[in-house]
Amino acid sequence: MTIFTVIAVIAASWSGVFSFDSPATDAAGIPVIPGTVNLNEPGVPLYPVKTVYVPVPPEVEVHLDYTATRSAVSAASERIVIPRAGVLTGSGLEAHEIPVEPVDYPVETVELEGVFPLAGTQVAVVNIYPFTETGFVQSVAVTLSWESSSVGTRIPENHLLSGFAQGDVYWPASRQRAVSPFWGKPWARIAIRETGAYEVTCSELEAAGCSVSGSPISGISLFSGPGTQFDQLPETEHSLAPVPVLVDDVNGDGVFNGEDRVRFLAGALNRFEYSGGSLRWLYHRYASHRVYWLTWGSGLGARMQSEAGAPDGSPQWGSTIEYTAHLEDGGFWLPRYELRTGWFWKKVNSGESTSVPLNLQDVAGTADITMSFAVSEPSAYTVTLQGGGSVELSGSGAKQVLFKNVSIEGLNQLQISFSSSNPAAHLYLDYLELTYPVSTVASPRRVFLAGSTGRYNFSFAGGSEAFDVSDLMNPRLITGAQQSSGALSFSLETQDSTSVMVVADNQWLTPDSIRSASPGRLVGTVDSGDRLFVVPDVFADDVAGLEAVMENMGLSVVTATTSEIYDEFGQGVKDPGAIRSAVRWGIDSWATPLSTVILGGDAHYDPLGYSTTLPDLIPAMIFLVNSGSYPAWAEEDWFAEVHQSAILPEIPVARIPAGSASSLGAVSAKSALYLTGQADGAWSSRFVLFADDEWGQSLSSAAERVHTDDMEEICYSSLPYYAKPEKFYLIEYPWPPGTVPGGVHPDKPDARTAFRELWNEGMGAMLFFGHGSANQIAHEKVMLGEDPASLTNGARLPLAMFLSCDVSRFFVPGVDCISEKLVYHPAGGAIASIGATGGTTSGANYNFGAAILPFLLDSGNSIGYSFWAGKLQAHKANTDYYVLLGLPDLVLPMSRNDLAVELVGDTLRSGETNLVSGTGNAADGLALIEITESDIPASYTMLSGGVINYFHQGGTAWRGRATVSDGEFSAECILPVGCNTGQLSRVDCASIVSDGAELGADAPLVLVEGDVPSDFKGPNISMWIRGQAGVEEPVITGEGVLDAELSDSSGIVFLGGTGRSIQLFVDGEEFDLSDSFTYNTGSTTTGQLEYTVSELVSGDHLFILQAMDGVGNLSRDSMYVKSTDESEVAIEQYVVYPNPGTGQRCFSFTVSSNAFITVSIYTTAGRCIRRISAQCVQGYNQVLWNGLDADGDIPASGAYIYTIEADTEGGLFEQSSVVTGVLATVN
Repeated sequence: MTIFTVIAVIAASWSGVFSFDSPATDAAGIPVIPGTVNLNEPGVPLYPVKTVYVPVPPEVEVHLDYTATRSAVSAASERIVIPRAGVLTGSGLEAHEIPVEPVDYPVETVELEGVFPLAGTQVAVVNIYPFTETGFVQSVAVTLSWESSSVGTRIPENHLLSGFAQGDVYWPASRQRAVSPFWGKPWARIAIRETGAYEVTCSELEAAGCSVSGSPISGISLFSGPGTQFDQLPETEHSLAPVPVLVDDVNGDGVFNGEDRVRFLAGALNRFEYSGGSLRWLYHRYASHRVYWLTWGSGLGARMQSEAGAPDGSPQWGSTIEYTAHLEDGGFWLPRYELRTGWFWKKVNSGESTSVPLNLQDVAGTADITMSFAVSEPSAYTVTLQGGGSVELSGSGAKQVLFKNVSIEGLNQLQISFSSSNPAAHLYLDYLELTYPVSTVASPRRVFLAGSTGRYNFSFAGGSEAFDVSDLMNPRLITGAQQSSGALSFSLETQDSTSVMVVADNQWLTPDSIRSASPGRLVGTVDSGDRLFVVPDVFADDVAGLEAVMENMGLSVVTATTSEIYDEFGQGVKDPGAIRSAVRWGIDSWATPLSTVILGGDAHYDPLGYSTTLPDLIPAMIFLVNSGSYPAWAEEDWFAEVHQSAILPEIPVARIPAGSASSLGAVSAKSALYLTGQADGAWSSRFVLFADDEWGQSLSSAAERVHTDDMEEICYSSLPYYAKPEKFYLIEYPWPPGTVPGGVHPDKPDARTAFRELWNEGMGAMLFFGHGSANQIAHEKVMLGEDPASLTNGARLPLAMFLSCDVSRFFVPGVDCISEKLVYHPAGGAIASIGATGGTTSGANYNFGAAILPFLLDSGNSIGYSFWAGKLQAHKANTDYYVLLGLPDLVLPMSRNDLAVELVGDTLRSGETNLVSGTGNAADGLALIEITESDIPASYTMLSGGVINYFHQGGTAWRGRATVSDGEFSAECILPVGCNTGQLSRVDCASIVSDGAELGADAPLVLVEGDVPSDFKGPNISMWIRGQAGVEEPVITGEGVLDAELSDSSGIVFLGGTGRSIQLFVDGEEFDLSDSFTYNTGSTTTGQLEYTVSELVSGDHLFILQAMDGVGNLSRDSMYVKSTDESEVAIEQYVVYPNPGTGQRCFSFTVSSNAFITVSIYTTAGRCIRRISAQCVQGYNQVLWNGLDADGDIPASGAYIYTIEADTEGGLFEQSSVVTGVLATVN
């Protein structure tokens, strides 16, 4: 009976309709349409494009159909002119766009870019271009169709594609669990650096901890990977393959023991192979040693096959063979001219020379030497090679020169000289390749028999065994060779790719290292997980904290050390491609497919340690290009592009750039606290928008309005209402007097100070558009590389998004970029950072910012998911350079929007009482409420004379507190009469509850002028130094706190700015204290102010506190404050009560700083009868004495001397002060 299985192939399709708003244009004429990004390819029009992702079954042919409703431009003369993207020149702060030749890039309204792997399935990527030169498409209906037997399912809610992709998803039919070739077997890990013939004895293996003695000879097996660097194809796998060996059973007992040995022929990572008609040098950027794996105990090991090669009547080859030696090292990083590794060997100044060491054996003639080098500056120059003459060349950049017939016999070094018409020019030597004849003598080296084809007889002096090593993974023993007159003779069929090793019995090499190993845990035991956490071995004992953070989020974490991954997926060789393969394994074979990879360690471009001893903990994929601006940049997406045809990161990738266990610990501690939400507060909803000013790197760019313009678009089009924007625009910080465009670019120190203070106050997120470099933000030095270490924002940690050039250039050895420093700074900094590892254009920065924010600020989306989804949404805008540093699974508190806030009534009214109410999830808490006046139109005149129109942000009109009861609160709020009116006012609220904070807002709101109350009296003001209330002339040392209470029936004005602020004058110097005032809980008329006073010079100071009420009435309060030097600690207003008296006494005094106080009581003869000590704080203090001496007795009546001594709290320099008084005892 025959059973037939019928598989139904059915037609399936997906359809979607997309509508678009009419395009607007920005100041540069670039069309802007909400929901799109602009295509960003040099020379190509900046078309708006919307990318749609539609899951489809595997291996189907997808067909696209669409219909569009358009406003056409038919006549060629009426074609719309759309600006074209330029190309970036310069780097870091000096990077800027310049025009390039137009590129013909016709687009259809809808295009199927292709079908690509994504998030464990296949997706069709559709690009919709609603606006081109031919007109605007108002709506478009898109249909994709295919034929398949697969049935789609709804995308699970928690899947990466949920809320992102369109339609149903098609999962692979089944997941096959991977099988480990390593797991469950004993292994010896054998590392070699040079190509050659090697042997390992049983006793050597035992000495290395490998329990191989007594194993059957037949079970001895050797394996290795391909011994090459992973290529760039995303699907590339390296697999363990058997290597045939010779096993010498010395005593013939069939058991491996004693001096029994394994012999094998090994190819190094750096070696010659014959390919494409010539010898090709293989190199490895990340590792120096190839690993061979020896196992034993079961199975039959591969044994070397033989090839008949008895001497015959074939022609004699001759007494020499052409040999090529490759000499190369590192020392100078110059990737622009060296696109293999980025490294040059030696640097030679003009007029100088250098020597290259030689260690050549069996030289039998002159050499042809190829020299590869680069010249740094354009010039006419001469290069001279010892024994090879000179060549005269001109220009700059990479060059290759062939020197022929160079005498090298007997040389142990080779001298190279360089002279140039440009004294600033340098020659950088890359490598030398020497091709020369060697004598046919035995050696463990590999020689290629190029130049003749056919069968030849060979005779190698001193040889014992000969091997055909044309394929090093399958070498063959040449049998029938004969010994005669001390030489080994054999015959062999040759072609250009043939290579041999002829070895004397005493020439077998010893491996560089042997050690016992147990690889295979990952593939052998792991079959599911949410996160692959890759950590260097040195952090293996330090990751429990971060693992716990992720597990507390409900995530399953698979932690893998780099050595485990290199062993199992790179066959023992360090290579980022091995990590890529591990990611593929997690996606393809885990029951719960891998959905995020986290690289838990720093990286740099010197993994082989040419110029640094710092370890390259988890290597980056660094791309090298011939570019004067950005010859090297890192792409982290590469680790998640793991299947054939992948051009997009299939899952999110993040890196924790820790270079030490302490840095990793800082990230862990910050992440753990952030996750609890215990530190959340009003700061959590603050979204700082930081825009560079108009002066870029040159006079011609002193009209860069794009940073401010783009940030305005973000503020009013991309931020949801519940994210509280706080603008930090450099155009609002004046240029120093005397600034001249084209002159010296000035700093803006006030902006730097203000930005640091803003950061320390706390913010939920920060977005920067402008110029940047790895260790500087903006030409005006608003943030420098040294600044993150000085931040004191503690647990008030933002996501820092520097959408600029280079700020996340994390791969420079020994130089951490700003993004890294912020992430691992233990006293604050950032919870995570997003930035670029290379050059980005303003268009790409804006498009990526606009694309990521809707995901980032959508409830429940993690930073890592939002970063990934934003990249995919903006992938046509060129987002490859951006990387995420930090733990990716944290969620911005502001995105939760878990507090419903409402202005009762639809309009705010100045001068009147407004009512704000709210409802949250927690039953009890304290609501912190802030009302902001309306943003108002403003203009800024650029240095170039042009004008930037923007909205100046409104100040805080009301700040207070309300009690949350049964999940609800309400607050009456009086707004000052002088508020800016308009349609861009807002109410923000943070409810502080037991487990953190609930956040919410009501915006935008209309603010209008209300009725002005009848009030002609200024506010009541009372101020004092903390701890010294009521003291007429308080004393502080170093730093003190000014407290004040302000009250008025019309409220208090603290909007900020001239005539709208609470002002403190210290000896005439003005300070704006508006941000320091808050109304008392439940009050809209009385509030408190606290302000830290520091850096006062020693002496008396006049403090004047000035404030206005809500209708403009002014009041003042004043007091004198005495300041002592940091080197002093002052005791003032000291008194004993009662005095005279008996029994308990009280010593009262003020102290100018926190101090350790000792009160001593002496007789008039100088004998101390009692000492009492206490730790006291700055301000008013009391120390009690029970009236007894040290023995517990009552002192005799009479006069006594007392001292009060103050000593500061520790420190390098102790400070002290003593005062003396008299007390009388009456019994």
